[in-house]
Amino acid sequence: MVEMEGRYPCGDCDQVFESKKLRATHAFHEVHMRDSTCIGCYKVFNTPHSLSLHKTLHKSHQLEAAAKIPGSGPNAEVIRQFSEMELNASQLGHSSTARWRGSEGAALKQRPDHAYPWVSPAQTGGIYAQLQSEVLDRSRRVSEGFPFPGQIKPKSRDFSVSNLPQSPPEPGAGRARGYAALVLDCEMIALEDQVQDLISLSVIDFLSGDVVLNALVQPTGRVKDWRSRVTGVNPAVLRAAKEDPRQTVLRGWPEAREQIFAVADAHTVFVGHALPNDLEILRIATDRAVDSVVLTAQAAFGRAAARFP
Repeated sequence: MVEMEGRYPCGDCDQVFESKKLRATHAFHEVHMRDSTCIGCYKVFNTPHSLSLHKTLHKSHQLEAAAKIPGSGPNAEVIRQFSEMELNASQLGHSSTARWRGSEGAALKQRPDHAYPWVSPAQTGGIYAQLQSEVLDRSRRVSEGFPFPGQIKPKSRDFSVSNLPQSPPEPGAGRARGYAALVLDCEMIALEDQVQDLISLSVIDFLSGDVVLNALVQPTGRVKDWRSRVTGVNPAVLRAAKEDPRQTVLRGWPEAREQIFAVADAHTVFVGHALPNDLEILRIATDRAVDSVVLTAQAAFGRAAARFP
């Protein structure tokens, strides 16, 4: 197999690619060159044994990098998690049953391999370990306005227990284990009593990119402002969605929270932008949250930055 700049042929078919990365992606999509391609750096080896030795070297570099997460110093827990991850590229097959492991007790969903085929199991484990290192502590969640269990908001219309923020359920027997990490995005409208309400919800599996839930939500009161320029929803859109069997319309934020709790548990990491707003509208309280607003402020102004100036 002859290689030259800009021409990287697949050893198992007639396709030629402009870069090694594109060839590696093709290899793991089509189950080609599976025993000779490194998914981490896209190099091709003559024998599976050579690839195995190369991956061992990769693993040592990953362990070293994991111990130096910015702002955290040496992290033995991250190293332990990395050491648990398999580097066997054959696990990336479409019918793979590889399961992702995190810290003790964290139950991770089976990884759907069709989403990020160019990311190896060890790399996914590293991403998850890095994500856990960014989980906000209690003091930061307080300063950012995250909801806490049983907390009553000043503008709340309903002080019943069911209306208060609740934590995701603990994993247990007879209950499906939750996703390791979920990305949340909510759109809100304004009701006549100046209270915000949920109008749409998207939930994505952080580790695979799979869409877990994408639905409109029936408001729980009379709407004053649909905020259509932002939400993309108006009465006609909501009415059409209800009449379309292919679309999902949830019955208010209570059913939206119920749907999330069906796929999450107390170990699930919730990820979002301005996440306190989404968790507040869903009445969800969690101690495992990563907010991109905080990460951006830290990147721009240092890890001690409380908020944007």
